[in-house]
This record gives sequence, C-alpha cells and structure tokens, in this order.
Amino acid sequence: MKKLADRSSLFFISYLFSGLASGYLLTQYSWQLSILFISVLGATVIAFCKPEYMLYLFFFAIIIMTEALPEGKGPLVIRDIDLPGFPPGTISVLLFVFIIYFSKIYFIKKEKSVVSIRYMLLFFGLLFLAVITGLYSGWEPFYIRLDLTHIVLPVLCFYLCINILNDTMKIYRMIRVIFIACFIKSVILDSYYLMDRGFPFGDTKIVTTSSGELMAFSIIILITCTLLTFRRISGIGIVFPVLSSVPMAFAIIFSFRRGHWLGLIASIIFLLMRSPRQQRKKLMRYLFVTVCLTVTFSCLLVNTVFLGNKTDISRISTRFSSIFDPEQHSNQHHYLESVQTVKDILKNPLPGLGLGSRHSPVSEELLGWSEDEQPTDVVHNGFIYLWMKTGLPGLLYFLWFGGKYLRQLTVYIKTYSQSRILPLVLGIGSSIGVWIVMFMTGPVPWYYHQTCLIALFSAMVITLIRLDTKGNKL
Repeated sequence: MKKLADRSSLFFISYLFSGLASGYLLTQYSWQLSILFISVLGATVIAFCKPEYMLYLFFFAIIIMTEALPEGKGPLVIRDIDLPGFPPGTISVLLFVFIIYFSKIYFIKKEKSVVSIRYMLLFFGLLFLAVITGLYSGWEPFYIRLDLTHIVLPVLCFYLCINILNDTMKIYRMIRVIFIACFIKSVILDSYYLMDRGFPFGDTKIVTTSSGELMAFSIIILITCTLLTFRRISGIGIVFPVLSSVPMAFAIIFSFRRGHWLGLIASIIFLLMRSPRQQRKKLMRYLFVTVCLTVTFSCLLVNTVFLGNKTDISRISTRFSSIFDPEQHSNQHHYLESVQTVKDILKNPLPGLGLGSRHSPVSEELLGWSEDEQPTDVVHNGFIYLWMKTGLPGLLYFLWFGGKYLRQLTVYIKTYSQSRILPLVLGIGSSIGVWIVMFMTGPVPWYYHQTCLIALFSAMVITLIRLDTKGNKL
C-alpha cells in the first residue's frame, strides 16, 4: 500500500507540475512554441511515470512509417518526422526514453538492469574499436556516424524492452499494439497495390519493399496460428485475429520477397519441430488450410476482381523457383558481392574494414552492372556485414548472444511443455527462422526498423521465459 501511495503521489505531483508549466508557457510564449514545450514536457512525464506507453507509441510508429522509401510517385509513403538539428522522430523518441528511464532506475530508484549492463559496455567497447578502425582507414565521418547509429539503436532498444516490458500484461498489450499496427498498415499497402499504386520493383509493382513490415506480419501470423492451435483464442474471439491475418498474408505473398517466403517456411518448420507432439498435427492442419485459402483467395482477388490480366499469378511460382537459380541476377549479385567483400575483409580479418567502410564493387564484366551504381556500403549478408563493419570480435559477440538466445528458447520449450505461456513463446520464438534467413540474404543491421523489432521480440521471449521459470537458469 505504501508503494502504491508513493507512486500515486509521484503521478499527482508530475501532472500538477505539468499543468502549471503548460499554463505558464501559454501565457508567455507563442502558441507554436508553447505546444512544442508542452509536448516535450508531457513526453517527459510519460517516459518517467509510464515508459511502456512510449514504447507502444514507438513501435506503432515504426510499423506505420515507411522505412524503404521508393523512387517516384505512386505508393503511399508515411515519412518519419524530421526536425531540423535533431535525428528522425522515432530515433529521437527512443534516445529520449532511454535517457529518462535509465536515469530513473540508476540514479533515483538505485536499481539494476534486468540484463547486466556489462554486456552493453563490452559491445560499446567493440564498437569503439570499429570507429577507430574506420577513422584510421580514412572512411568519411558521416558514414561512420550513420553505421554507428544503425548498430547502437537495436542494442538500446533491447535494453529498454527487457526492462520496461517486465510482466505478462505489458507484453500482451504490446502484442495487441503490434497486431493493430500491422493490420492497419497491411490494409493500406494492399489497397494501394490493388489500385495499381504499389511499390516499384524492377518492371513490376509489389505491395511493399520494407523487410521490417513483412517480418512483423510473419510473426503476427505465427502467433495467431499457435494461439489457435493451443486453444488460447476461442469463440467469437477467433474472428478478428483470423480475418486480420488475411491482409498480412496477402502482403507477404504479393511483395514477392523470396527471403521472407523462405524465412516463413523455416519458422514453420521450427514451430512444428518444437511443438508438443499432441499439438503438431492440429498445427499442421491450421497452417495448411491457412496457406491454401490465402493463396487461392489472393490469386482470385488480384487476377479476377481488381487487376485483370495485368498481374501474372505465375510470378509466384517463377519467383519461388528462382531462389535456387545461380544464374538469376539478384542471386548472382549477392553471391559475387559476398565473395568480393570477404576478399576485402581477409586483408585485415580481425578489425575488418571498420564503421563507415565500403567494399570493392563487383567487376562489371562478371555482373553486367556498372561499378559506380553498386551499393558498396552494404553487403546482402548480415553476418558478413557485421564482420565488415565491426570486425571478427563484433561478429563473434553477436553469434554468441544469438546462440545463447536460441539455447535458452529450445531448452525452455523442451522443459516447460505444459506451461500456459508456451504457445506465446513458441509463436514469437519461431520467428528465429525468419531472422536467420533475413540475415543470410540481406543487410539487416542497416534497417533500424527491422533490427528494433528483432530486439523487441527477442526481449519479450526472454522476459516470458524468465517470468515462467521464476529466474531459474536453463
């Protein structure tokens, strides 16, 4: 009771101070400046008293906003807020909440982080060496700062999520927020695609080019199927999750992103292998029916109702079969790019090329693509990307952390097969199949929307396991 009274007093004092300050600002300054000050003041109070609400807002925003901006007009683009002199709006919010929250728990509450801060300090030490390597190698400071931002943000996001989302109710609320955001975004993207205003992709159009959005859609579908299989959703409550998954599945299919198709298949295999035997057949039936209905309905919808003969459904089979075609241009580019990057790295394998670095372009004779037009600041393999930017110590640290996460997940699933939260852990944890394929086929660390979502879902799995095992080591 005393703790509750202290918390209520803190809320009352914070809101009272905010009200008095807002009134003073409105009487002394222009309304535009006053609104800016009041917004910052309100955000500070929320970040201090209810930081989980700032996280809900942050993740809702990064799903709704467009990360991979297209060229030209056509698709709907929802841009991040860009204030002069500040980082983009979502990055500013994340940094702001991190500073407020950790200042509170370390200097006011005198508490410790759920995951020891020494892991973050060790990682920052490795990044410091990567910065020194980049500066010594003569790479441009702007690109060093850009690479540093992309790698640091998911680490800060992970520490925020694992400390703030520290009970099952907060995690369930976050999943609802992600679900609603994914439903809204998928409906918008599908609608624009069906109006022939999709994202340009070569000589065709697709639903979206954003891997972060497609990853979130995949995880929501996996969670929905798992909860249905274990009867955690029943009665009328089944209708909304099932119907809401349809536009997400449509977006995954008609974005024609082969890596996400493969990743979803890998996640389904992991889910089936790790599910209790008595639930496995039921899960297979749900997944089979879901895939068949979604593919059939989507093809009929696109080919018959909306786009007529302009969309060739055979593209689905063509794109899928091209995954294993070494002569396919994208496959060839990614392979030759990876080989060339490894050759560059092996000249200095321990420090790598450093932050801000660029690898040598692939010969135009081999690839048929001008060397000046190739994106040499990234490589389409997340593991090689980390080796290139952070050196061998940074790559090994990442692999150690990922291996530790996978071991904890698999041991928990095997040991706590009767737990009530197992379906949720299985649904979220099976997304590791999507993550691994994405790392093998794309520069994942470059896209902070994507990496922050990975940080969120991994933090939720670790928290659920920790709460269910009451802190016991697995």
